Amino acid sequence: MAKGRINKSNVDRLACPAGKSMEVLWDDALRGFGVVVLPSGRKTFIIQCKR
Repeated sequence: MAKGRINKSNVDRLACPAGKSMEVLWDDALRGFGVVVLPSGRKTFIIQCKR
């Protein structure tokens, strides 16, 4: 799991390393916001919150 700014260039560069089921990039400015990339190349934005 990496941390950094989520912007177009960082999302475009994000790739899933060989042998992993997914890679997650968490935004370092907006807590709980991230993007997941799967081995197929599919990218999905995610939000994590506590109840």
